[in-house]
Amino acid sequence: MKVKSLFLAAAIMVGVAASAQTPAANVRPAQRAEQAETPSKEQAKKLHKLTQKVPKVADDKLFDAIMQKYKGKVVVVDLWNTWCGPCRRALAANEPLKAGELNSKDIVWVYIANETSPMEAYLDMIPDIKGEHYRLTKEQFAAIAKRFNVDGIPYYILVDRKGNATGRPDLRDHDLYKKTILEAL
Repeated sequence: MKVKSLFLAAAIMVGVAASAQTPAANVRPAQRAEQAETPSKEQAKKLHKLTQKVPKVADDKLFDAIMQKYKGKVVVVDLWNTWCGPCRRALAANEPLKAGELNSKDIVWVYIANETSPMEAYLDMIPDIKGEHYRLTKEQFAAIAKRFNVDGIPYYILVDRKGNATGRPDLRDHDLYKKTILEAL
């Protein structure tokens, strides 16, 4: 009986560790229901300095309004949040590519998070993530998620030079991520 219990405990631990490293571990946006926190004056200044201004349009028009600024470029949009473990691992893996093989003036890196990311963690992380940052409300984020049938985060949207946007959850595969972006150039 003791051996059987030890075996079961080990199997559960292995299963939990494995699931945390697979794409199936992606977190659905609706899973986070924290209240939005109001930034302090200091945080508001830092937020203003580090993020792009969110266009004042209807939520269902927001994605197109954000992309307007990047016409003629290939845009890689990353939907993420600070509390998302798979997002953090993907950011760490993708960041060196932006300085290496994917270093191009014709690629714009856009990072969209929402107010469920704790303000302090968000402000601490984004200086190390090269690109354009947008912090949206949960409702704005949900409108983008609905438009692209987001099944969890991280989630990628690839926008070609003509402005055609396609949801690409398959870009969670690191090798496909690099190959697809190079082909889009």
